[in-house]
Amino acid sequence: MTTHFKAFAFWLPLMVVLTLLGWIVLGALPGMRMTGDLVAWLAELPVITCYAIAAGAATSLTMRATGMNLDNDYRAELIRRAAAGDHAAHQTLSQEIRAWLGFLVIWSLFFFPHW
Repeated sequence: MTTHFKAFAFWLPLMVVLTLLGWIVLGALPGMRMTGDLVAWLAELPVITCYAIAAGAATSLTMRATGMNLDNDYRAELIRRAAAGDHAAHQTLSQEIRAWLGFLVIWSLFFFPHW
């Protein structure tokens, strides 16, 4: 089993447990009624979390596939140069951030079309 699969296999049941704990805590609040909408939202929370994780993973894969993902050593060098006042390094880092945000929005719209 790969490390990524182990992390996913660990976190998904943990999210379900956290959802159930939230249901119990919210139900225990004075004056709080567990309506059908709240129960449905709490039941959908692990699925929404998985969609968000999938959107982040798809963004990472898209950045790698398009070649817009900077190597960590190169990014550290660009950060050092940008801190020293290099405008081109700042523009390169800004372009990478804009690409990340753009791809994340696109993949989020794919996974959450009803929002």
